[in-house]
Formats: sequence, structure tokens, C-alpha cells
Amino acid sequence: MNWWIQAARPRTLPLATATVFFGAAGINWNLHNTLVVVLAWLTAVALQIFSNFANDWGDFKNGADDDSRIGPARVMQSGSVTMKSMKKALVILGFSSFILGFILLYFSLIMVGKYTDFLVFLSVGILAIWAAYRYTAGDNPYGYKGLGDVFVFLFFGIVSPAGLYYLLHFSIDWTIILRIGFVGLACVMVLHLNNMRDRQTDEATGKKTIAVKLGFTYSKWLHGLYGTVCILSSLGLVFSSHFSIASVLFGAFSLLWLIIHLVIVLRIQAEKSFDAQLKVVALSTFMSSILYLFC
Repeated sequence: MNWWIQAARPRTLPLATATVFFGAAGINWNLHNTLVVVLAWLTAVALQIFSNFANDWGDFKNGADDDSRIGPARVMQSGSVTMKSMKKALVILGFSSFILGFILLYFSLIMVGKYTDFLVFLSVGILAIWAAYRYTAGDNPYGYKGLGDVFVFLFFGIVSPAGLYYLLHFSIDWTIILRIGFVGLACVMVLHLNNMRDRQTDEATGKKTIAVKLGFTYSKWLHGLYGTVCILSSLGLVFSSHFSIASVLFGAFSLLWLIIHLVIVLRIQAEKSFDAQLKVVALSTFMSSILYLFC
């Protein structure tokens, strides 16, 4: 069980939760809305774990994980989980993600007669499962072409918070752009940190992430750009919300951790030092989402 928990990569799960919280902020917490949020959270977490398992599977099959890897040992790389067992787990998790998403759409769309919206969201959900798998798994994975940042921003930054916002309101408010700018790029920052840490081993195995393409110095500057947009988005969210203790705390906390994090990253001189910042960004984004939830 410990190996399966490690394969799920618990430190990434606060990000999936954060995307849901940013979509749910400001709602009326009645029974229906609470049910929709809980179902959205379960779907997001299931997809995140499915993606993590698929990443373990794909990188092992493609030779990107070996003993020279800086980060925590992967379960298939270490031989702790067999390919047969991981394949079964992927099928179960993929199917579970689909069922949870279907139940979410049933309560939020079918029960209110929005059948066209249901078909659109169902298609997006199926595409999200495909994208979670094809990041590093399957033939010609897009993560090996430097497209991981784009897909993470698309599905975790846009689809999750904006999709949930629509399911709760049946409309899109302009502030969703600011929410996407903050939580979407925070998710991308975690992936980019991971890729900067693994830059040398990825390059040696043909995994051409953005970090590999840009090199050590320019990758750090791109990370700084991501963080700067997060800072601007957090300021926009504060000034667009009703000033309250929660909004002030959200703004102050977000500015504090982002500025400190960016200073640390820009000063890093060795790839292995990026690993410690992964947990910092994931947990800080999660804490920011809790504060914004009550704005």
C-alpha cells in the first residue's frame, strides 16, 4: 500500500483541490452546490492520481526514469510495482474518473435539462482523461515534445476552475480570467519545477521538455514570468473582490510566498535544489485557495 500511495504522489493532490476551490469561491453553499463541489473535487483528485500513475508508467516504458534521476524513486523504476499491476490500476482509475465525472454532470446539468452542455462537458472530460494518460504514456507522448506546460494550463488551469464555475452559475464572470491566471500558472510552475529538476536526465533520454529546450538559465526566467503573472492575478483578485479579512489575507499570503519562492528559484545553481520548492508551491497554492474560497 505504501508504494501505491507513493505512486499517487500525495504532494500534487493539493493542486487538484486548489483548482476546485478557485472555481467554487463565492457560491451559495446550499445542498446542491455543495454536492457539485464535492463531486468536482473527487473527479479532479481521481484524474490527478490517474495522471501520476500514467506518468510513472510512461516514463518507465520510455526509459526516462533511471537510477540517475534526482527526485523520489518511481515505483516502476524501483521494481516495487509490476507493469501488469500498474496497467490494472490505470484501467480502474481511468474508469473511476469517468464515472465520477458522469455523476457530476448528471447532478449539475442533466437534472436541470441542459443536455447540450452535458454533451460538451462529457467530451471535455473524455479529452481530459486522454490528456492525463498521453502526457508521457502511449506512442509519441506530448510531454516529450515540450507541450506539458500547455496541457496542464489548459486542463488544470482553465477546465477545472472555469468548468466548475459554469456548473455552479451557468455563466462565466470576467474574474474567472484572474482565477485562471493564478491557479493555472501555479500548477504549471509545479510541473516546470519538476522538469527543471529533471532537465539533465530528460535531455539524456530524449524527453524534450521546455526546460530542456530553454536550458538552465532561461528556464528559471520563464519560471519567473509564470510567477509574475500569478502575482498580478492575485492583486487583481483582491481588488475585484469585496474587501474582507479573507481577501486581505489571500493577497498578503500569496504575494509573500510567491516573491520568496521566485527569489529562491532565481538564485538556485543546481538542479537538485528545485525539488524542495515543489512542495512549497503545491501547499502554498492550496493555502491560497482556502483563503480565496472565503473571499
